[in-house]
Amino acid sequence: MAGIAAFGMLLFVVTQPVRAMSLEETTEWTESLPEEGWPQAPEIHSQSAIVVEAETGELLYAKNATKRMYPASTTKLLTALLTLENGNLDDIISYSWKAVNSIGQNASHIGMRTGEQLSVRDSLYGLLLPSANEAANALAEYVAGSTEAFAELMNKRAAELGAVNSHFSNANGLHEESHYTCAYDLYLIMNACVMRGDFIEIDSAPAYFKQADEILPKDIPMGTTNMLIKNGSEYYNDSVVCGKTGYTEEAGRVLVTYADKDDMELICVVMGGENQDHFVDTNTLLEYVYQNFRKTQIGESDGRPGSDGLLYSTPLQIPRNIYQLVQFQGSAMGILPKDAKTEELTRSFLTVDGKNDLEYRYHGYLVSRVQMTETNDTEISELFENVPYYQSEMSKPDGTLQVVQITAIVLMAIIAGLILVLVCAGAREKKLRYVPRNKPGKMRWNRHMKW
Repeated sequence: MAGIAAFGMLLFVVTQPVRAMSLEETTEWTESLPEEGWPQAPEIHSQSAIVVEAETGELLYAKNATKRMYPASTTKLLTALLTLENGNLDDIISYSWKAVNSIGQNASHIGMRTGEQLSVRDSLYGLLLPSANEAANALAEYVAGSTEAFAELMNKRAAELGAVNSHFSNANGLHEESHYTCAYDLYLIMNACVMRGDFIEIDSAPAYFKQADEILPKDIPMGTTNMLIKNGSEYYNDSVVCGKTGYTEEAGRVLVTYADKDDMELICVVMGGENQDHFVDTNTLLEYVYQNFRKTQIGESDGRPGSDGLLYSTPLQIPRNIYQLVQFQGSAMGILPKDAKTEELTRSFLTVDGKNDLEYRYHGYLVSRVQMTETNDTEISELFENVPYYQSEMSKPDGTLQVVQITAIVLMAIIAGLILVLVCAGAREKKLRYVPRNKPGKMRWNRHMKW
């Protein structure tokens, strides 16, 4: 089939969920994990939790994931995100009286005093590693002019990310009744954070030492509160890239984690724990996923039966109403249990907001949805090269490929008929005649001679 051009379809992975959802829809989604074929999840002590694979957006674990909880200092993830999106790391900011003195005596800090200056970069290290509350206030004032105006930006940005059960009242996470979120929303915020290299560079540091300089003539040692990235800690986990802890008496122990191992990028959120539950539960959930699941290509590049509304693509360019196939460029990725087979997936075409999507489901659970768009690129058609594949698909009882089977039979009959007609016509109208040219015994075909 080489050299035969066919129209193609571009295949794009769409993260789950594919659109902003309501609280009710999100709750339903987080409770939709299948029982059949799904590895048994471990018990954890945290009141609320979620684990999502970042690249595919696939939900792998959830416990009260949309329940309203207090975030404590994991609030600082959103503070860092807004600072990186709206500021400059080399800018110098002054710490106001309010930024320094409104955090209370027992709140974590880096010892900044009224009027002292620090770069945005150094302030972010203070924000994310030792969880300095005065750094959160100073960064908020730097970005928005005041902590109150910054809180408005926080709520706007959270809504843009798709948050369903959040309201932020301050930049540091110190307790207020009106300052709350949920595990699902913290996943969304962390997902936006780890898409930035500058965030990962800062947040993944176990320690940072700010040396005295002309701007601030004093040293500030900063160590992370995240024991998962601190080598030598009993909770150290080499798959963890970065994260943010949080604690208040009202919130309990909170931890948001980004891990990367075995080609799976996991975002894990645990909320409402006690003692060291946040570290223990996070390691338990990460181990559960990495031991029981795998990332795999679940889309095919050799074509799939089409449906109404999709472009046809065949070597002979047979009209749409007779034969429809689509040729995918690229493959959809999904997370499946390690012992699951791609043959167990069901596939279905659907139209969402006027766009053609292809869904892959495992025991009814949506593991991937891909979007197809038209392209004018020409590709070598391989639709008929993998014959055993189509034979196995045609034997399926769902009838989705009956049109392929019927059309293949019709095509073979048409081609055989055409060959037979040509042979017969040639036998009647022409005979091959050899004519001597120049040299004796040398025969050439003379196309101009007639019978």
